[in-house]
Amino acid sequence: QQDDIAAGQYYLEAVRERGWEDQTDKAVTRALKQVPKPVSGTATAHRLSILLTRSAILTESGEAGQDTGLSEVLHEVDLLYTIQKLKFACGELNHRLFSGPTLHLEGLAEAQRLAHLPQFRDIPVVRAYLHASQMLELELEASPEALDHYRALRAMYTKRPPFSPEEARDLFACLQNFIVGRYHKGDGSLL
Repeated sequence: QQDDIAAGQYYLEAVRERGWEDQTDKAVTRALKQVPKPVSGTATAHRLSILLTRSAILTESGEAGQDTGLSEVLHEVDLLYTIQKLKFACGELNHRLFSGPTLHLEGLAEAQRLAHLPQFRDIPVVRAYLHASQMLELELEASPEALDHYRALRAMYTKRPPFSPEEARDLFACLQNFIVGRYHKGDGSLL
C-alpha cells in the first residue's frame, strides 16, 4: 500500500489472475503513471514488467490478429539492455583505468550501436552512458578524442542532471575517475 509502483503492478496482476480483461487499459495506465521519471534502468525495468503483464493478458484473452503490445515490449527490452549494458560496461572500463582489464566486455559494441538508434539517442541516460563508455574506452587507448566525450558528458551536468540520482552518481564517478586518471598521468588541466 505504501509503494505506488508495486500497487499498480499488483492491481494489474489481479486483473490478469481474475480475468478482468475490461480493466486492462485502466490498470496499465494507472501502473505506468507510477513509473518514475526520467527514463532510467530501474524505470525501464518497471515499465517492461507492466508491458509484459499487459501483453500476457492480451495474448491470453485476445483474438487472432489482435495487437498484443509486442512492439512496445521489444522496445523496452532493447532500451533496458542498452542502458544496463552501457552502465555495467562503464563500471568495468572505470576499473580498467587503474587496475587493468578483469572482464571481457562482450556486447559493448552492440549496446553502443543501439544507443545511436533514433528511438534511443535522444534519451539523456542513454546518451550519457554512451559518452561515458566511449570516453573511458578512448582514454584507455590514449586517444585525444576521449576529451570530446568527457566534455559532452560534463555538459549534461546542469543544476538538475536529466537522469535518476543513482545514475547521476554513477556517471559522476566516471567523470571523476577520468579526471583523476588524467591527473596521475600529469595532466591537471581538468581540475
